Amino acid sequence: MPEKPSYEEQPIVPPEVPKVEAVGIRVLGESNPRTMTREQFEQSPDLLFHGTPREMRFSPEFDYRSQEYLADNDGSTTLGFGFYAIDNRAEASNYSVVRQSRADAQPIVASILPHEARVLDLRQKNELAKNAPIPRELATKWRDRFLRRLQTRPPREGNIGAIFDSLEQEYASYLNKVLALDEIDLRVLLSTAPSKQVKSLNLPSPPWTVLFSDFMLEEGFDGLVYNEGGEGSQGKGGTSYVFYNLKKIGTYESWHEEEKI
Repeated sequence: MPEKPSYEEQPIVPPEVPKVEAVGIRVLGESNPRTMTREQFEQSPDLLFHGTPREMRFSPEFDYRSQEYLADNDGSTTLGFGFYAIDNRAEASNYSVVRQSRADAQPIVASILPHEARVLDLRQKNELAKNAPIPRELATKWRDRFLRRLQTRPPREGNIGAIFDSLEQEYASYLNKVLALDEIDLRVLLSTAPSKQVKSLNLPSPPWTVLFSDFMLEEGFDGLVYNEGGEGSQGKGGTSYVFYNLKKIGTYESWHEEEKI
C-alpha cells in the first residue's frame, strides 16, 4: 500500500509589518532670502507662518525664552523652547485669534522664511500627515543628557523649586519606561502628550523642554518638524515647525535689515 502523506503542522509566519520611517534630516531654505524681492519672498515654497496675539518685530536675537514672550504665547513648549511656525496661513490666523481671546480679534500673521536650517523632520515618509517614531538612538541620548543634568544641577530653592525638583525625578523614572517601548513618539518622550502605554504627565510646558532645545542644538539641529493638533474649536492642526536657532529664520524685514546698516 502507498504511504500516507504526512500532514505535519507548519508554523504560521506572520506578515512582516513595514517599518515606519521618518522623512529624516532636511535642510530648509536653499535660496537666500536676502536676495529676494518681497514678491519672491511671499511666493517661496518654503514660506511659513507665525500667528501671534500682537504685532511683533522679529529679530534673530529675539529671546523666545523670556517670560514676556511666554506670557504672550501661552507658555506652551510641547516640542521644546523655540520659535513656532506652521505651513498653513489659515491655521496660523486661527492661532492668532484664539490667543487674543477677543470677539472682535483680527488675525496677526508674520511670514517667515528659513535659510539653510538643518531640521529633523519626524513626519512619516510615506504619509506626511502622520508622525513617525523618533530615532531610538536620539531618544536614548536625550535620556542620558537629561540624567547628567539632573545629577549635576543644584537643588532649587523654595516650595516651587521643590515641586520642580520632584517633577524632574519623576520624569527620570518615566524616561526609562518610554525607552522600553517598541516605538517612541517625540511628545510622549517629552511627556507633553498623553499615552496609552505609559503614564505621561501630559504637561504643556515642563521644565526640561528648555534643556531639550539645548540638546537638539548640541546634536546639530536648528529645528524640528512634527504634526500637532489645532488650537481652539476651529483649529484643524497641521505641521509644526519649531526653530531652536533663530539665526536660520526671519521675516522679509529682518533678512534685509543688514542692508540698512
